[in-house]
Amino acid sequence: MKGRVRPLLLCFSLILSVFATSGFGNSFAATTTTPTTGGASGLSISPLRQNITLKPGQATSIPITLKNITGGPIIAKSAVKDFESDGVTGNPKIITNPNYNDPASIKSFLVGLGNVDLAIGQQQTIQLPVQAPANVSPGAYFGLITYQAVPNDATKKTANDNVALSAAVGQLVFITVPGNVSQSLQLNAIHVYKDTDGNSEGGLIFTNPPKSVGVQIHNFGNAFATPYGTVVIKKGSKLVYSYQLNGGITRGLLLPNSSRIFKSAVKNITTPGHYTVQVSATYGKGSTILTAQKSFWYMPIWLVVLLVVIIILILIGLWMLRLRFKKPGKTSYKK
Repeated sequence: MKGRVRPLLLCFSLILSVFATSGFGNSFAATTTTPTTGGASGLSISPLRQNITLKPGQATSIPITLKNITGGPIIAKSAVKDFESDGVTGNPKIITNPNYNDPASIKSFLVGLGNVDLAIGQQQTIQLPVQAPANVSPGAYFGLITYQAVPNDATKKTANDNVALSAAVGQLVFITVPGNVSQSLQLNAIHVYKDTDGNSEGGLIFTNPPKSVGVQIHNFGNAFATPYGTVVIKKGSKLVYSYQLNGGITRGLLLPNSSRIFKSAVKNITTPGHYTVQVSATYGKGSTILTAQKSFWYMPIWLVVLLVVIIILILIGLWMLRLRFKKPGKTSYKK
């Protein structure tokens, strides 16, 4: 039994490693690996993301192109993974509890999911049938369709007598069921970071120029949201830098009932002084505007040292003046 569990745990950990580098709005990177035993076994997949709208009972199909990029025949074993937002970066977090009934799962929409046989170097496009249940409620549904490459050769075994497994590749699927859906977003906070990746948040004073800004938004609705807008950085009334919030060809999604911090690198903060980050964002049809601002000081070390020296000199000067103008006290003598 232990021999069967170990390769599955390895496979699952590799899926999680792919998720860790992918946001909902970014391309979901196709992953290929070479197993340690049993020969090479890997896949490529495209497209990496599907967005579809289905009314209750309506059917369609989504294209999935798989390619065997190894030197042997394989079976692409299919599966569906439910996930949720990590609540911070927007990266998916797989739901591992087998007893959890995810109300946003796409599993009930997939009516023809199956395995695919691929010969050496073969590329095949399948049309995966998708149908919305007749009684499905309006709202957002999402999941990850994964394919696991397994050598199509019973003689290729691992040391534990199990078929060698590779990392999975996956396609993110987002399904919208129209109807009585709500979009209600709230701009919760603005974060200013010391580093480009947005891992180290600063405070009120920065001794080095901030490298990135994060805008934290929460979706209270039951539908997908794609907030967008403008972020500007000013020094006084002077515009220092600006960028489009959640810009790009494919905007990042905000899942229902979840938060996400939209991060972006910033520049041009070069001179000491007081700066203000101003955010203006909207979503949906653009009828609601979300605004917020946050201030910080950029004070290089040399300036901090100079200010400390000046303060010390002022205090010394005041002390010396006090000594100079201090009136001598009267002395009484007893006879």
